[in-house]
This record gives sequence, C-alpha cells and structure tokens, in this order.
Amino acid sequence: RSSHKYDVGNFLEIDPMLGTEKDFANLCIKAKAKGIKVILDMVFNHTGDDSLYFNKYGNYQSVGAYQSVKSPYRDWYTFGKYFKHGYRAWWDIETLPALNQDNKNYLDLLTDVLTKWLKLGASGIRLDVVDELNNDVVSHINKVCKGISDDLIIIGEVWEDASNKISYGVRKHYFNGHQIDSVMNYVFKKAIISYLKDGNYLYLRDSIRSLINNYPKYALDKMMNIVDTHDTMRLVNNFYNHVPKNKADAAKFKVSEEVRSEAILKQKMATLLQFSLPGIPCIYYGDEAGLDGFDDPFCRRTYPWGRENSKLMDWYKKLTNMRLDDVFNGGSYLEVKSSPSQFIFKRIKDNHEVLVIINNSNIFYEENKKAFDMLEMEEVDQIHVSPFSAKAYKLK
Repeated sequence: RSSHKYDVGNFLEIDPMLGTEKDFANLCIKAKAKGIKVILDMVFNHTGDDSLYFNKYGNYQSVGAYQSVKSPYRDWYTFGKYFKHGYRAWWDIETLPALNQDNKNYLDLLTDVLTKWLKLGASGIRLDVVDELNNDVVSHINKVCKGISDDLIIIGEVWEDASNKISYGVRKHYFNGHQIDSVMNYVFKKAIISYLKDGNYLYLRDSIRSLINNYPKYALDKMMNIVDTHDTMRLVNNFYNHVPKNKADAAKFKVSEEVRSEAILKQKMATLLQFSLPGIPCIYYGDEAGLDGFDDPFCRRTYPWGRENSKLMDWYKKLTNMRLDDVFNGGSYLEVKSSPSQFIFKRIKDNHEVLVIINNSNIFYEENKKAFDMLEMEEVDQIHVSPFSAKAYKLK
C-alpha cells in the first residue's frame, strides 16, 4: 500500500497503520476541546487496486471487480481492452482504478461513508479531485453532509477559478448553494509566488480582483488560502536559485545559507499575504519549522522534530496572533497600490482599517503616519517597512 493513502482499501475502515475508530473519535473530541475541528480528505473518484472492491491481488475475502464479472462490485468500475490496463484508471495510474459514478450503489456508498465519519466526529470534508466528480455526485455529497449538520464544511480541490470551471466539457456548479462551500485557493498561491519571484503585480492584482468579483461572499471568505501543498514544491523552494533537472538532482540538492536566508524573507512576505487576503490561511505542516523540498516526494518529508527554525516559528506565531483581529473575518478588501516594488491594500470592517504592505524591493518604504504594528504589537509614530519584508498596521 502507498504512503499517500489515496489508494483506498476500505472506505469504512481506518488503515491500522494510522490507528482505530476509537482513536479517531477521541482525536475529534480532544481537538474540539481545544477549539480545533477535524476535516477529512475524502477520495471518491477512485479506489486502490488493492482494495475490498477491486481486489486485484486477492488480499481480501471479497470477490473483487477485477477477479470476476459476477463480483457485486463489477459495475463500480469500467473495464475494456481499449484501456491501458484493461480498466479505466485515474490518469491511467494502474493502482488507482476509477469508480463508475453512474452506479446507484456508488451513491449509496458515499452516503454510508460520509454518515459514518461525520457522526464519529469529523467537522467537514475536503473533496479530492472534485472536478472529476459529476455535478449530481457533488450535490448528493452536499445533501448528505448538510443533512447531518449545516455547520459541516465542504472544501473542493480546484486549481483554477471555481466559479467558471469546465471539466471534461461540462460546466461545474460549485457555487449554486447546493454543492461546495469553497475551494483550495491555488489561484492566489500561483499569483503570490509569481509576484514575489518576478514582480508580476498585474497577475496578483487581477487574480484578487477576479475572485472577489466571481465568488459569492460565503465562498470568498472560506477559501482555503494555501502557498504550497503535498502536490507542489514547498513555498521556500520557489525562491531558491535552482530548479532540479530530475528527482536525483532534487534529492542531493543543498542550498547555501545566504540563498536560504533570502528565500525565507520571501516566504515571510508570501505568508503575510496568505494570512491577510480574503479567505482562511492553511499552513502546510513543516513550513513554519523551516522544512523545504521540491516536488513530490520531497515536499512530503517528515516534520523536523527538534530541528525547527525557531525564528520562523516565531514569525508564524505573530501571523496567527494578527489573524485573530476581527477585520480579517469577512472584512472588505481595498486596493491601495500595486507595482513591482510594493503591493499595498487595506482590509476594512466597521470603520476599522488594517493596512498591509508588501515591500518587494531593496529600499525602505515609509509613511509619516501613526499606527499600531500588528506583528510586533506596538504603537509606532511612523510606518516603516524594511526591504524585502512585509508589515500589517492597524490605522488610527
């Protein structure tokens, strides 16, 4: 079985490598006591070939779809000699046979899976490759989830503007009020990195404008603001002066302290944007500790226990403390300045204004204005932003 676990073996059981149902229920209870809600990553487009349903290798007592045309799971998949592996697989990956979403038993399975894990304590789901799911399937998922609780959140994995997404020639209806609450914000991720690497301020400016214009308010405020994920290289690696030619090159790559220090400055600038733009910041484990890595599998390295970058950890603590301010809870967004050198905007709520300044240049940025520095938690007589750094000020 894989380490990534997207090759589902049994939707209704926990991989024993990870624990038990009791462990999961206790995790949800203890997390809730600390104000934390658990969201599950759900994979409904495919299973593993080594699964209860497909059973390619005969490791389960069930008669799997691969083993017999008489299997109760046969119609869950699509077989044919015109497929690369003799069956339809996600992206032709042999270990990930794709599910037949037109099968009624498939919808019944989704109902059972969602009901079980949500009632055990999960507070929402992230739908893996949601653009591979039929509109009717996504609506069914919404109906099941919201039937359990209106407070359950549904986040979709969409890499583009989700308001006008077309997949396999079909327009998606994510924001019709009966599908998903919001999406992973790859749009901002790509624009933020492009701006900090290349000064592409128009890309960042227009990406923000576009999503504010296109997304309903409820979806805009719930966007999962990411700067990297398990499917992309680590944020800091985008700012190294090296692009590996292959995995062997990536595995042995070493970065100088000078280059790494400069890249971390960019990481800090990116994360202030991540925390202050509309949406909800999502930290990919280890970023806060200084973990780096190029594309998969290097972006999935283990957490550096005992070797964390303490200064970077302090930065993330400042960001999370700043984020508690109510202006970031649905406050409006106002452009102030966009250029290759500076990107400046305000978040406004109830006559309360926060000024965010990203100084993407090698000169100081200053304004003769009294304000409250939200990162250092102190009153200042002058707004002052060092080269290649970022600040957030509460205005008087």
